[in-house]
Amino acid sequence: MASTETHKKKPVDSDLSSAPATVDPHHADHHPLATVGWFTLDSHGRLVEANRATAHMLGLPLETLPHRMFSACILPADQEIHAAFHEQLLASGQPQECELRLLGPQGSVFLAYCNGTLNADQDGMPRVHMVLIDITQRRKTEEIGRAHV
Repeated sequence: MASTETHKKKPVDSDLSSAPATVDPHHADHHPLATVGWFTLDSHGRLVEANRATAHMLGLPLETLPHRMFSACILPADQEIHAAFHEQLLASGQPQECELRLLGPQGSVFLAYCNGTLNADQDGMPRVHMVLIDITQRRKTEEIGRAHV
């Protein structure tokens, strides 16, 4: 696997930059087969809600996600990337993006593009809305292409 340096915040390829900046979590039941994960975190990084695609990517039952710390799903080497991402999002209120290596089913690891926006719940408490896209295969294809050049 490439060093953590390659997973730090960087410009995103144009095909990913069209990913939705926000996802309405109340449409989860309307899109049960979505291939893009979305979830909401509270200001402490705990999952508030998520869709089935997120649960599938993480290899966890959907009903176990609420109140779980999202950081528990991140490889230890990428914890600082996520901490900086979360801190910057809360401080600036501006959309943020990064790439993180996450734990998947049966201890597997996958590379995820993460896009987050800051909103507030009905009580005015900060909520981070995240979009999660598994980019593992695309990254492997890019690395193979670079190796053959």
